[in-house]
Amino acid sequence: MYLVTTKILLITCVTFVFYPLIHGDIFTSTGDIKRLTHSEDTLYHEIDSYIKQQQDKLAAMRKSLNKVKSQMDQIYLKGDDQKNHPIAIFLLFKRFLTNWKGIQKKINQQANDTDKIIKIFAQYNDIIPDDKDFEGSAAAIVRLQDVYRLNASDIISGKLKGSPYLGATLSWFDCYVIGKAAYDDEEYHKSYEWMKIIDQLDNFNISSKSRVGILSYMAYSAYKIGNIKEALNITRTILKLNPKHEKAKRKIFYYQKILNVTNNGEQIQNETDPDGDEESVFEARLMSSYKELCRGDSSPKPDYSIKVDKRLYCYQFRQPPRLFYSPINVEIVHLQPYIIIYHNLLTTQETEKIKALATPTATYINVVNRLITTHN
Repeated sequence: MYLVTTKILLITCVTFVFYPLIHGDIFTSTGDIKRLTHSEDTLYHEIDSYIKQQQDKLAAMRKSLNKVKSQMDQIYLKGDDQKNHPIAIFLLFKRFLTNWKGIQKKINQQANDTDKIIKIFAQYNDIIPDDKDFEGSAAAIVRLQDVYRLNASDIISGKLKGSPYLGATLSWFDCYVIGKAAYDDEEYHKSYEWMKIIDQLDNFNISSKSRVGILSYMAYSAYKIGNIKEALNITRTILKLNPKHEKAKRKIFYYQKILNVTNNGEQIQNETDPDGDEESVFEARLMSSYKELCRGDSSPKPDYSIKVDKRLYCYQFRQPPRLFYSPINVEIVHLQPYIIIYHNLLTTQETEKIKALATPTATYINVVNRLITTHN
């Protein structure tokens, strides 16, 4: 029973942490990431070596071509004038049979080298990430930001709590991909935050078309989180950038209608139900509890009674009979959700052995849809 409970807990926790990826597989396993980082180093050195070889070969080809040009320039007769001069014909044949043939050989060699480099890339096709993997990694960042309350500025600078300093910073496009991932997962507070960061950047590399797209996501996110006035102002900015943007025109009319803008400039926003759907509220509370557990926040809840706290205890599990003389130490750490810890169940050596055996057969796993409240 307790083993099943732990299994359910593990599945539930994985589901929670990665639920932004429900539309596909988890972008990659830990084993794949390790292979990918090692492969990138190897690939860099192989391509670097290839480029250096090609540079040397191109330099040699340039030298041969310059030699041909020099020989051509030595002959005063040009074009059709050479056809009646036997020495000119002789030298022309000589160039084609020696110089040009040598250049052709070098070009063919480069073609063979190109085939080699294609084969090098083919070796890594099974682990090279695709677009879904990239989008999945962005969605994971959004989830980590939400669960561990990470500041977007820290993420941009590569500084994460409990992780070594990365040394690399995110570009505006990186921020856009993360914001888009949040938008796709209906995390509108996060998508608004990321798009606003991009909008505040003084970056002249962002085209007008790209800025309109960024502002469009930003405006709709502001609308979804209830900031209608902000959505209206952003949409007006979109219309300034692109006066022919028909969707922006319709949105402005729609937002003005919601705000009930009067001639005097008074704004009365339509009221919404603050309590929301009962099931959504329950799900939000449950997710909030998971987030606190993931952050390691073990402080007691205000509504926890002493009676509930006394139900958190440790015991020794002795079923089946083979565990009678070597019981498993069990600790109940949380009641809702129900979480228990098996202490000293496996040794470090056993854990590493299991990981080593599992890694070669590791494969992509599907994640349970977050809208399903019961996980079996």
